[in-house]
Amino acid sequence: MRASILSAFVALLLISPTSQAGNLPNATFWVGYNEAWVRDDYGVWLSANPSFGLPSKFPTDRVFLNGYLSGMAAGKARIVSIWLFPALQGILRGGDGTLTTGLSPDFLPNLTEVLSSARRLGLKVYVTALNGNDLKLFKGTLFEPYAANLLSNATARQYFKLNALLPLLKVLNSNKDVIYGFDLINEIEAVLAASYVDAAGARAWIREMASYVTVNSPWAAVTASSGYYPVTAILGGLYTGLGLNFYDAHIYSDVPAFSLGQRSMCQKAAADGVQLVLGEFGQSSKTVNDWLQYYVTSQFLTLARASCIHAALAWKYESTTTPWFAYVWPNGAFRPAYNYIKTNF
Repeated sequence: MRASILSAFVALLLISPTSQAGNLPNATFWVGYNEAWVRDDYGVWLSANPSFGLPSKFPTDRVFLNGYLSGMAAGKARIVSIWLFPALQGILRGGDGTLTTGLSPDFLPNLTEVLSSARRLGLKVYVTALNGNDLKLFKGTLFEPYAANLLSNATARQYFKLNALLPLLKVLNSNKDVIYGFDLINEIEAVLAASYVDAAGARAWIREMASYVTVNSPWAAVTASSGYYPVTAILGGLYTGLGLNFYDAHIYSDVPAFSLGQRSMCQKAAADGVQLVLGEFGQSSKTVNDWLQYYVTSQFLTLARASCIHAALAWKYESTTTPWFAYVWPNGAFRPAYNYIKTNF
């Protein structure tokens, strides 16, 4: 999900499902929801945010999240997607502020609690580490040196791996039964747009991080999701040969008549020996319209299920700032699109 929702390449001609590839657990089509952050608590929903000096909202948000997870499970969802480090949530920085020195003390215990809650409800958790859009927004701010070094400085990358990724992976290793996949960075095209690195630099970063995850968590299904121009990026080979287990495309459209994009992406994924998932989908217009959301949801899921796509995750289970995306209202009432998923999956 980008900071502002952009229309993306959509539309996909149907082709037969491909065989299971990579480490993903689902041989059949699964549906899920994105709950990247809880309520409007971006950057503090899971733990404290030392970079911004903000306390965690998790003591309150755990109550809401448990209710949301219960609603997802009751509505036949199989996967929930969460973001771990939005706006550097949980990350400790040291020295001149460019090095990752650890994680906030509450981060891993709170994450473990979330994983346990999902397990009790039979949900798999799709975790995303960094958000490329955050790094883009850091451009020109006091956080730009951290972002720039994280992407292009070997020492900064090593600090991030040892002090953030490694302790995180140890927790995931103890909870691998509930983990669906690991997204290294949401929409890395954002850092290309911000000119932190070029395509070769982005590929080198993904390759290095994917290798580190695979060495320390060989069971994990690893990806780097694509959202600005997913069809072009995937077909153009931005993610090819980097040690990923699946490709993740984010697509928004009011008319999700899957066109040549899907056929081509399916063929590319098959040629590269990986799966393809629709990690985010939703309407492109900012209109609260039950009929439109129902139509978009039903079309995306019908077409995805009939293709090579192994999973599709709706954006976003709940949202007050962007209510057109929400599948449940703040008062707990479900929208018709939620009931479509519950009835058909």
